[in-house]
Amino acid sequence: MVATGDWITPQFSLGVPFWGKPPLSFWFTAAGFRVLGLHEWAGRLPSFLMNLFMVAMVWRLAARRKGQLFARTAALILSSCLLFWIAGGAVMTDSTLGCATTLCMVSFWRAMDTGTAPGRVWGYLFFAGLAMGLLAKGPVALVLIGFPLALWTVACGRVRQVLQALPWLKGTVLTLVLALPWYVAAEWKTPGFLEYFLVGEHWNRFLVPGWKGDLYGSAHARPRGTIWIYWLGAAFPWSFIVPGMLAKNPTGITGALKSGKGWYSYLILWSVTPMLLFTLAGNILPAYVLPGLPAFALLGAEVLKKGKGAVAPRPILLGAGFMLVLSMVATLVAATGFGPGQRSQKQLVRTVAPLVHGNGGRLTYLFKKPFSADFYSRGTAGRLDSVAGLDSLLNDAARDVVAVRKKYLHRIPGPVLARFIKGEEINGYLLLMEKAESHREEPDFRPVI
Repeated sequence: MVATGDWITPQFSLGVPFWGKPPLSFWFTAAGFRVLGLHEWAGRLPSFLMNLFMVAMVWRLAARRKGQLFARTAALILSSCLLFWIAGGAVMTDSTLGCATTLCMVSFWRAMDTGTAPGRVWGYLFFAGLAMGLLAKGPVALVLIGFPLALWTVACGRVRQVLQALPWLKGTVLTLVLALPWYVAAEWKTPGFLEYFLVGEHWNRFLVPGWKGDLYGSAHARPRGTIWIYWLGAAFPWSFIVPGMLAKNPTGITGALKSGKGWYSYLILWSVTPMLLFTLAGNILPAYVLPGLPAFALLGAEVLKKGKGAVAPRPILLGAGFMLVLSMVATLVAATGFGPGQRSQKQLVRTVAPLVHGNGGRLTYLFKKPFSADFYSRGTAGRLDSVAGLDSLLNDAARDVVAVRKKYLHRIPGPVLARFIKGEEINGYLLLMEKAESHREEPDFRPVI
């Protein structure tokens, strides 16, 4: 978007439209690059802000319900859930979706719980959140929001109150005005988008195991019910601490359900909806759990309550302390170049840059090019789909560097490989540089020992 000026159609690679997701998260990231420059932190900042906004919404709702200590407990639980902690620094669409669903669920409750005039404002915020969800991930947002609200409304006998509390007609118009124009423009610019996105991404992806129609990779096929295992990791360590505390006083939650005027059932439905919806899904990712974590944090704060406004200190110290230690360990691991950093092409691109500078060459990946190679090379890194393409590199005037997975090295014929110098291996990629002509000097290119 930043490079081409096309803010309607996201692109999987230059010139290849990406139909897998709506553009809101990409708009945020592109805006970060446009305003702050092409830095890693500019790309990650929108996810952090989305998560920060979720924490703020949970804080305000909790403070209104039961005071500042309750709010601090809920905010601490949410911000230290493992998936939430990771998502705050990741470039992905799930934080934007989570922000949209949280805005809707908080606004809905406030509209039901507030006077007529202020409640109307929350009602419009609810419909703005629906539009945000449609632009973040599409119709799945409507299901994640509508499913728990419909069940709660019927189960609690609040149909008339819900119909009166929210501006359904004007709100629906607001949602359509905010979200529909992009869908129309996207289909107009690249016909076929709506069919792939609505049928492929919202039906086949979830109900057809190992779906083969994915245009941009492969479906993430998992056994049915795996989403609940993902939840244990996503809400860790609170996924073990909160149930453990609940097991000590199982009658307490029963009494709370009866006396909470729908509050506890609302949180439970909000919390478990992602797992219920994706239990039968054929293709899932751990990040699908994220929209339910704000409600789980509020439930966790309820379980940890002790007496008049107090909370049980031991589980708070245990959970928060564990995540503090984990964050310190993760920082040390990342600083030493291990962990997820090994999947980054940052070091490789920086190593190759001086080798090709001034001689017309460039970095080229054989068979597969990681996404981060495009970012760190500013879009200059090339890709060859087959060994046959190496001939064109060898026969031009430039001296190129080829990056290839070491496990694929045997696929390069010996005579072709002999025309390269084998360099160092970086994060699983072996560097190959064209040999210089006899009258040229070799660059500072460390050979493999």
